Amino acid sequence: MKNNWFIGLGLLLPSLLRADIIEAKSVEEMQPHVEEGTLVLFGMTDTLTDSTLSLGSKPWRQYIRRQLRPIQDINEAGNLHDQWTYYVATQVPLKPVQDEFIGWIDQMQQNNIPVFCLTGRGRDVWYESIVQEVDQLTEYQLKKININFEKTKVPEDLQKADTKYFYHGIFYSDPYSKGELIDKILNETGYKPKKVIVVDDKWDQLQSIQQKMTEADIPFVGILYQRAEKERKDFKPIISILQLESLFENGFPLSEAEAAEKAEKMENPSADELFKKLVQKYGNLN
Repeated sequence: MKNNWFIGLGLLLPSLLRADIIEAKSVEEMQPHVEEGTLVLFGMTDTLTDSTLSLGSKPWRQYIRRQLRPIQDINEAGNLHDQWTYYVATQVPLKPVQDEFIGWIDQMQQNNIPVFCLTGRGRDVWYESIVQEVDQLTEYQLKKININFEKTKVPEDLQKADTKYFYHGIFYSDPYSKGELIDKILNETGYKPKKVIVVDDKWDQLQSIQQKMTEADIPFVGILYQRAEKERKDFKPIISILQLESLFENGFPLSEAEAAEKAEKMENPSADELFKKLVQKYGNLN
């Protein structure tokens, strides 16, 4: 028998369904907003997924950006930030931010709710750099944690979407904001969902979608979900840089415990100094 839990919960919460942007701390808080005819979109990095290590996490990416800015233009294609973050993404497994995402997405797919991923990546773009097969990496990362958006039944109109931006159940927004991309897709395909729900860790991206959905007269609920970032409040740069050093030198990163033990044995451990040494040794900067 078809499970209609999402319809009943939705009818019980009409006031919540009219919300614009709210904050949620768990999957359970998001579920009541979904009703029949809703387009549900999830951001990927730091929303659905997080690194299994300090290496690859959002605080690590932010750290290396800060370290590289004085020595390199990180807005230029081929910069070291893009090279190293991509390499780490191919080597360090991900985990779901909440295991409950897996079952919820699967349940929506079974109930023919159009649920997809909406990433800021391009199919061949990684931050500022052209990198082939980013789309294949993206699909691989999601499927490794048992999330497969190819299982979603695509609405007929949406099947006309440009495959440059919508492929195998994943929207790739680069070079647009997420709001611009969704607006472009809806206009080009003629698809108009009853309602749009977007779960993302970035407020500005949710605002960009909110603006476009308001202009299109489509009810919208943006859900700000920053659990991954908040769970990294005790991030220690030295742990992540020791893991990066091991990845470069040994072909595999240290575990959290191994990196912490090594840091304890170091005299005056400095992530900044170690990072500079890694740049000098592996950066290939002119």
